[in-house]
Amino acid sequence: MNRFLKQKKIIIIYLVVGFAWIYFSDKILLFLISDIDYYNKIQDYKGFFYVLSNAILLYLLISKYTYNINKRKDEVDALNEQLMANNEELVESLDELNQMNERFISMINIVSNLNKQNIFYEDDFLSQLLDAAVKIVPEADYGKIYIIENDLCRFVNSIGHDFNVLKNIKIKQKTLFDYNNKGVFISDDYSINIDKVSKKYKADLLKALKPIKKSLYIDINMNESIVGRISLDIAAGSNKQFCETTKKVLNSFAVLASSFFAFKYYNNLQEEFTKELTGSIIKILEIYDHYTRGHSENVANLTVKIAERMEVSKKMINDAYWAGMVHDIGKLLVPVSILNKKGKLDDEEFQLVKKHPIWGNKSLSDSDALKHISKYILYHHERWDGKGYPAGLKNEEIPLISQMICVADSWDAMRSKRAYREPLSKETALSEIRKNKGTQFAPEVVDVFLDMIGDEISEIDKDIDTKQLNLVR
Repeated sequence: MNRFLKQKKIIIIYLVVGFAWIYFSDKILLFLISDIDYYNKIQDYKGFFYVLSNAILLYLLISKYTYNINKRKDEVDALNEQLMANNEELVESLDELNQMNERFISMINIVSNLNKQNIFYEDDFLSQLLDAAVKIVPEADYGKIYIIENDLCRFVNSIGHDFNVLKNIKIKQKTLFDYNNKGVFISDDYSINIDKVSKKYKADLLKALKPIKKSLYIDINMNESIVGRISLDIAAGSNKQFCETTKKVLNSFAVLASSFFAFKYYNNLQEEFTKELTGSIIKILEIYDHYTRGHSENVANLTVKIAERMEVSKKMINDAYWAGMVHDIGKLLVPVSILNKKGKLDDEEFQLVKKHPIWGNKSLSDSDALKHISKYILYHHERWDGKGYPAGLKNEEIPLISQMICVADSWDAMRSKRAYREPLSKETALSEIRKNKGTQFAPEVVDVFLDMIGDEISEIDKDIDTKQLNLVR
């Protein structure tokens, strides 16, 4: 509308000036000049002057109009450039948001998988965490993760670098850059001050670490203490750079690692209490049935050694130990007169003793810490041929840990003094194990057990590292 008014204004001005010139100029000339020839001559000049003045007037009006148009055009162009810049920023922000969203979705999937795998050992957990971080962060070519123990850094795992060398290296925590500083940091030098590393490890460390361009790292904290560090590396010569999104991702991984350590710490407190309580119950059982003193520990230790020889998982080894420790807990409900009877048990007494796996299973099923091993106690008197008790399971129907306990329990019982007999010799006990292979005992477990005896490594009184055995669920 304003543009139309301006165009109309130009036309009106032009018409007013034109009519005024034509009308008033003739009147003025007639008044001033009486000579007709001179008047006609002046009229010619007047026409030229009229055309020239109109041209100048039109030029000025059009110039002003054009100037305003150009000025508005410049303003529009500037606004358009600003809009384009804003649009590019929005596109970049959207791309970054989508990238972060994809990474955090990947993290959620990885955390879910870690949870499904029931990882209870910090080395296993941290190794998988590092592997996940390198996969999620596109800039990362290499990575390493370590635990700080007694002021020393122990490499737990690495990707790209030579872990076979790194696993034998321990460096002091003071050699770490930005140690005890909160946040995510970037360094050109592995996140480690190589110059401060002892001569003993310096050469091997430089040999094991691949050349890098940048290292992105963050400490892992638990209860205000630093327990480790995770770092990601860009290979030397690469054009890649760590971005702000990657810093946020690495921080999330550090939080995840810290949560694991916190969970493990409080879980260990609960486990220590359960261990002590379980140990106390075993001691009560030994007082109750003095002929089985040390029997629970012997069975637990031997079951662990069988499990290790069979190369089962760490969790199963833990379960084997604790199931062995409490396998006879149900005997607390069997009258002591029956347990310590020197003669042969009658049928009624034997039927009562045969209930101890059921009672043990029921007592453990109500414990959050021990219910996951209750089934192994229930079935540890089952036989391979299906003639055992209480359920008459056979072959692979019997849980593997129950199969192991069956052999370990029988061996220790034969080799120990009982109310009704003296201990059997090693040769006699071995003969019984061989004779009952495939009937009472699982063939594979017997083979492993006999190999252990042959290698002379299965002394049941030999100590095992029970500190590494937790009531994991």
